Amino acid sequence: MYAIKLSFLYGDTEVTRADVAISLPDSSAPGGRRFRDMTFERVAAGKLLDVGVKDFQALFHGRFPSPKAKGLYGFPSLYFNHISTVLQYVPKVVQCAKENGWDVEVAPELLPNAVQSSDLSGELLEQDDSGWFEAKLKVESKGVSFDLGDVLLSLLNSRTGKLSGLKVSRASTVVVMLPDRSIEIERERLLQLARVVGELADPEEKGRLRFNRFSGYALEGALGQEFGRWQSSKQIQALRERINRLEQPTSVAEPAGFEGALRDYQQHGLAWLATLAKVDLGGILADDMGLGKTVQLIALFLLERAHGRTGPLLVVCPKSVVPNWVAELARFAPGLSVCQSTGINRPRSVEELQSPDVVVTSYPLLHKDRRMLSEIDFNLAIFDEAQWIKNPLTNSYQAACAIKARLKLPVSGTPLENNLQDLWAHFNLTMPGFLYSHRTFTQVYRKPIEKQGDSRLREHLAARIKPFVLRRTKQEVVKELPPLTEIIKRCELEGAQRDLYETIRHLTTKKVRDALRTKGAKRSHIEFLDALLKLRQVCCDPRLVKTQAARAVRQSAKLTLLMELLTQLLAEGRSVVVFSQFTSMLVLIEEAARTAEIPFCVLTGETIDRESQIRSFQAGEKRLFLMSLKAGGVGINLTAADTVVMYDPWWNPAVEAQAICRSHRIGQKNPVFAYRLIAQGSIEEKILDLQARKRALVENLLSDNERPPELSAELVDYLFAPLGESGEIKP
Repeated sequence: MYAIKLSFLYGDTEVTRADVAISLPDSSAPGGRRFRDMTFERVAAGKLLDVGVKDFQALFHGRFPSPKAKGLYGFPSLYFNHISTVLQYVPKVVQCAKENGWDVEVAPELLPNAVQSSDLSGELLEQDDSGWFEAKLKVESKGVSFDLGDVLLSLLNSRTGKLSGLKVSRASTVVVMLPDRSIEIERERLLQLARVVGELADPEEKGRLRFNRFSGYALEGALGQEFGRWQSSKQIQALRERINRLEQPTSVAEPAGFEGALRDYQQHGLAWLATLAKVDLGGILADDMGLGKTVQLIALFLLERAHGRTGPLLVVCPKSVVPNWVAELARFAPGLSVCQSTGINRPRSVEELQSPDVVVTSYPLLHKDRRMLSEIDFNLAIFDEAQWIKNPLTNSYQAACAIKARLKLPVSGTPLENNLQDLWAHFNLTMPGFLYSHRTFTQVYRKPIEKQGDSRLREHLAARIKPFVLRRTKQEVVKELPPLTEIIKRCELEGAQRDLYETIRHLTTKKVRDALRTKGAKRSHIEFLDALLKLRQVCCDPRLVKTQAARAVRQSAKLTLLMELLTQLLAEGRSVVVFSQFTSMLVLIEEAARTAEIPFCVLTGETIDRESQIRSFQAGEKRLFLMSLKAGGVGINLTAADTVVMYDPWWNPAVEAQAICRSHRIGQKNPVFAYRLIAQGSIEEKILDLQARKRALVENLLSDNERPPELSAELVDYLFAPLGESGEIKP
């Protein structure tokens, strides 16, 4: 127990406030005795109490721990009597003594000993067969070893989620008290150690530093150089070797039976996938849309067969993408037997699904056939367009987790289409535990990054997932693709259409502001989204708004712009795909195309024969394709198109990028032009601006958000400003 002793020296006699003698022997004083200056002693004790310490009588409410404790002073919190503490009161006591000219004497065993790297040692000990490790972080000082982990645990457990809120001295060094000594550590060094341990250790364990194998690997990488001696476990060494192989995969030849030719970056992708299949790790194939993820996977299937790895291969994808997978397998790997497990005539027994080389099914059937599929030991399970099962609460996601496979591989050009939860969901599917539990991941990563903008933690997360994500963008392989030119075409709302926009803007904005004021931001999204919808509809075509007044407005600046643009493009011999999120808008475009005698194909969620529409366009029979963004945004190859028109914008630029990549992909021979049609000065222009502001997060961590930004009064003022007023909002 640490204590402060306030002593007074009268000649050769030392007394404390607890001594009762009024006079003391002093040979130099008249009569051989000296009277104590009680007033001085009382004032001195008061000055000591002013810095925040308490006498033991007050500290222990009159019940002293021992008779020797009388006259001593202590810290006002029992926390400071625990095994470790960052001193907050000792500097104040020392300063008080200096200001009053008192002498200060520190017990020799408490004189701080500066910690050097050579004093630090670390080791990861495997606890049990569950794969968890416990860290032993030690300091050896003056021949005595003590656990630095206890010091770090005290720091971590004393905070409430933010290390920056830790109350440590602003001095360059911090003194840490231990039961029989003290150590002096550089402040930034101590905080860095606490940050690393706090970000990697299991936060649900308060009494020990526990790590899974992946966080243990990351801990070694972060602290290996900081600690003079580090003893690695055999399991972590083996994991390091496997990750090193994944980061530098050995080239592999195209397998026998592969009817195609892989480009250079696809060869590297095959090598990465083959290594992933060997080293008992998981990962995400996240190449940009249109770079040939399917063909790389088909080559992997053949490679697995060539290496004698048995067990059927499973492909799960959106229903609309199943025919594409079946066709690509027949084209590039005709030697593989394929079972298309869809429709009412799909296999109903385990035996039927175990016999073919590849089973292709859809996400809607994953849950329905869960029991049968979970009884099969698949070699590989591929989850194509994995953003379809990004929600861990859905039946489809839980059915995917129940699949037994040597390797589960999420595949998506937009692996973080919504928020960081998508990242956790994908990794929890392929490597359970890599990013902890859902609750822990939200606490450690998602909230600090998404809500608090913690860029350092975002970089830490990006570095952690990097070996397990293969992502190549079009910019990296642009030499193998024709150029893509993006053009914004603006139209101006005039006359009755402008008046309608302003009327609806005024009425709906008032409703949103009233809702914000009375219900708060979290409960006002219905009014907010309704206002957005109506204004976007007016920009597209007033007839989309379900009111009699709106339907009476026949002016549509954007539809006029589109038809003028189509006339020009088709006259130039171009093949055009037009995307809209509103199927009702596509109906209006169909009417305009018929009036202009322009043949067209159409694809929406209601289209029954998708393949005939796609074949007709790809064959050049019709050069205009009208598509709903939801139905045609994924799983379709439209290399015959050299022009894409985005009729209406939405929050997520990744969704628009997917649509554009239906044409700008491997196999395209011609330069591609992408047009975005925007009503000038309207809500659409504000959406375009907000898209651009979000690209930093997209580039840094493959993340984006398809939902509107978090609702605020500032955002409402910005989005619902009158036509032509740009306004400002913080990035």
